[in-house]
Amino acid sequence: MSDISIFRPATEDEKKDFIEITKSKKSVMNQFLGRLANKHLDYQRKHVPFCSHCARLDFDKKMQDLLVDSVATDASKMNKKHTEENLDQYAGLDKFELVNSNVIKEAKLLDGLRTTAIIGKRFTFKCKNRGCGLIMDIENEDLEEALKILEPKKEVVSDKKEDKKEGDKK
Repeated sequence: MSDISIFRPATEDEKKDFIEITKSKKSVMNQFLGRLANKHLDYQRKHVPFCSHCARLDFDKKMQDLLVDSVATDASKMNKKHTEENLDQYAGLDKFELVNSNVIKEAKLLDGLRTTAIIGKRFTFKCKNRGCGLIMDIENEDLEEALKILEPKKEVVSDKKEDKKEGDKK
């Protein structure tokens, strides 16, 4: 009895009046969230801060503005406008202020003794646009590469003792 199916494919005559609900298209919001997640992951792999919160708020505001104007516009034009939005504007060190950087410690059990091991570094950023908080945890394996990007190069100031030694040689 369980082999009998009550569903059958629609005939061509029946398909003329059908609106298929099983073939779902992605909504504008789902398309945006997918692109936002991919961009966030890309910048996370590059160790560059990315404010997905600001991107989402700006998108919601644009959607509200379009909703107000939706009487005059076509829905297909509305979808096209938002799939082309540039998300790269929400990334970069110039858009963030470094608030704090700490080491990440974890308790480890080695030979029956509990010790603390440093497993990485945590960078806390504040978005200059809206003040959103962002925390990036970098593991020790990626720390050297990330420090080149996250911490600007600092000029090395020579000690006074070295300056005196060079003056004595002349």
